[in-house]
Amino acid sequence: MRTMVSKIGHGMIPKSSILARERDIVMALGFKMSVLPTVFEFLETYLTSASFKDHPEAKFLNIMAVYLAKLALHHIQFCTLLSSELAAACIYVALSVRQRILEKNVGKDAEGPFELPSYIGEEVNRELAGLAKCDEN
Repeated sequence: MRTMVSKIGHGMIPKSSILARERDIVMALGFKMSVLPTVFEFLETYLTSASFKDHPEAKFLNIMAVYLAKLALHHIQFCTLLSSELAAACIYVALSVRQRILEKNVGKDAEGPFELPSYIGEEVNRELAGLAKCDEN
């Protein structure tokens, strides 16, 4: 908003006026204004709850669930779901992926941090590494 007031409005248009015009535009276009939590806010709430906070693969679950949520938002059939349901579904799928990977790794050394094996796909590994860097910042 500071950029809008200082650079675009050259400091001559008050913030309240900009917000009022923004609301007028949104209403004219027929959008409803709300402050509903997004899927990412539900993911944060769920993944920092007691159930997942101390989970041994909490970092993996967080990265995978956020990745799945971002993918889901590109598909119209998922955009009609409640944000809380989509977040729960992303966590469920992340847990399922984790379980399948662990099943394939039976008999292998389970020590150390969890990493996606190469058979999941190099593209997914690169994407998750990028998300992890974003998460650290």
